[in-house]
Amino acid sequence: MGTHTILTAISIAAPFPQKLGASPFFAYNRGMDKLNELSATEAAAPIAAGKLKSEALVEACLQRTAQREDEVQAWAALDRDLALARARACDREAPRTRLHGIPVGVKDVFDTADLP
Repeated sequence: MGTHTILTAISIAAPFPQKLGASPFFAYNRGMDKLNELSATEAAAPIAAGKLKSEALVEACLQRTAQREDEVQAWAALDRDLALARARACDREAPRTRLHGIPVGVKDVFDTADLP
């Protein structure tokens, strides 16, 4: 099993695909209880359009992690408060990249100054 930490991406740049399916907001329209199932591409468009807050997306991912972590045991360190604070910061500022506000997990082989 892998171990990860969680951060909120604010400076990853990637091009949008030309098509996201029938509607760029198709996955977002699944409902608030399914936000954790959005791909980065599916979440990026509604975040950029102001229809989805990074904080809501991060909270959904954290809730799903809490539901499954006892069984999966994938996280060496998880700072819920830091992830939410970074998401709120992303929500307050204009997007800097196409993946602005998208939560990402960072493999434990990468040192981070803010987590063990």
